[in-house]
Amino acid sequence: MQLDPICRAYLNILSFSVTSSGLEDQLLSITIDIEQPELEKRKQELIEGENNLKIKLNELEKSLLTQLTQDDSDILENKELVSNLDLTKSKTLEINNSLEESKKLTADIEVQRSNYKNLSIIGSRIYLASKELINLNHMYQFGLNQ
Repeated sequence: MQLDPICRAYLNILSFSVTSSGLEDQLLSITIDIEQPELEKRKQELIEGENNLKIKLNELEKSLLTQLTQDDSDILENKELVSNLDLTKSKTLEINNSLEESKKLTADIEVQRSNYKNLSIIGSRIYLASKELINLNHMYQFGLNQ
């Protein structure tokens, strides 16, 4: 595509072509969603849970830093600040333990998902091979929705 140099300065040209790995991931998700919907649901719940825990951890850090910066007195003499530090420390440990447990569960789920990996690889290769058939004859045109 030919564009003026001025237009090129304002535009980014993106390639929306299908990649093998991207198609494999999509096919794997679709296959798992059909074969074992509870597994895919559990994976999504774990991802959401991890994100929520990371948000809570970030909020705890921000509130602690805010308290530390706003307090002009001696840190060790401020009992409220010390108790908040202890509370933040215990919550942080709980969140970190939950994140570690979540990582282990995610690894277990990925092991179960790997049983279907070969199917997604084969499906991806079949699609990409059929996409190349257009080079033989223009009537061989395929899309992902067909």
